[in-house]
Amino acid sequence: MPWANGADKNPGRFWSKVEVLGADECWPWTASSSNKGYGKLWWGGKCEGAHRISYMLEHSLDELPKKMDDSRVDIMHSCDNVKCVNPAHLSLGTAMLNQRDKTAKGRHHMHQRKTCKYGHEWTDENTGFMAPPSMKAKDGKQWVSRYCKTCHSKRGKNYYYTVDGKRRQTDEYKKRKNARRRELYAERNPNAKLRGEMPRKPKESK
Repeated sequence: MPWANGADKNPGRFWSKVEVLGADECWPWTASSSNKGYGKLWWGGKCEGAHRISYMLEHSLDELPKKMDDSRVDIMHSCDNVKCVNPAHLSLGTAMLNQRDKTAKGRHHMHQRKTCKYGHEWTDENTGFMAPPSMKAKDGKQWVSRYCKTCHSKRGKNYYYTVDGKRRQTDEYKKRKNARRRELYAERNPNAKLRGEMPRKPKESK
């Protein structure tokens, strides 16, 4: 093999593909990159991210830990430039922290959409936020999800109505829900007969 016994872990080979600028500036990767824009290089017998290699070289690490706090380890960019390999802009984090940082900065792909899936614009008046208990992270911090107020209002009118201050499900919603339950049951139990399909026994005459 051309890169046997770790010969591919050559810092000079790595930095020759980096445009080193000022200490506080981004150092762009000039060689090949992934479809998401991250630099990549054959390192340690595998294709490794350039920003990950830069962090390992800066901190004299042979390899990065696979997990931290029961979550996958990621190298986070403070500059939000995926091609940057300046060690001053890189920090060790987890996949969860990386996603949270991306969401807080408005870089998450869902936050870059201008409308919901039904075409309603994400304006301040039409955007609501909720924090369901099921979206609480392991570290105790609460995830916040946004929702379309127009869709939420229409969904409520189609599925519920109010009687004496209590919500009741509409007949249309009950039919749809029961039909979906029957479909799921039929998928899980293909040989079972559903109610209404079994032949009725003739009544005995007295």
